[in-house]
Amino acid sequence: MKIKIPVFILKSDNPSKFVCSLYLLFVSFLVQDAIDYLWELTPHSGDDDGMQQRTRQENLAYSVTKAKLNAGKQAKLMKKQADLRRKIEIEKNGLVINRAIYYVVGGDTLDVTRQLQFWTTKSSLDLPALPKQNLLGFYDVAASLPSNDDKHTKQRGFFDFFSAEKEGGCINRPPILAVQYDFAGLSYEIMISNNEPLSLPSDKAKLMSSNMISKSL
Repeated sequence: MKIKIPVFILKSDNPSKFVCSLYLLFVSFLVQDAIDYLWELTPHSGDDDGMQQRTRQENLAYSVTKAKLNAGKQAKLMKKQADLRRKIEIEKNGLVINRAIYYVVGGDTLDVTRQLQFWTTKSSLDLPALPKQNLLGFYDVAASLPSNDDKHTKQRGFFDFFSAEKEGGCINRPPILAVQYDFAGLSYEIMISNNEPLSLPSDKAKLMSSNMISKSL
């Protein structure tokens, strides 16, 4: 079964950020659910007994592993379009994502360079002020951290996009998105928290002297 990601093309030079954000979330939701559906159709060892018979720790490990695999599959679907957009941006000295890291202190680290380049259009990138773990090619990097209430919930459902915090994970250590990019011949770095919006290029970004992500990661 093949999954194709629709690419939205606007005739206007200044498309509404709100409309673009809704499109980004809608496509992410559709592709994530499609991959989840395929996952459920695929037999896995030990699944016959069901999740109910596993310990809480085993359920958490299973959910995190599934989320990682799904994010990897989504990133593969984005590769062709991301590579094309990167090539276009390099040729016109536009917005090139050199490295993007989604991480949480004490938890997982996810390279989302390809994912951000995929959403780059006309030398700009706009991500909404919503939790980034539900975007296409992302997952909840804080899910493996001990929970304050020792609960864990699945990363699933359209309305999860609008949740500031979810059960499970460590609320005191929200994920961070760190991006290093080139624009107009210069290199920049910017870091935002999980629920902050991101617009690139940004006047809040730090001018870099090299193409290295900061040592804080």
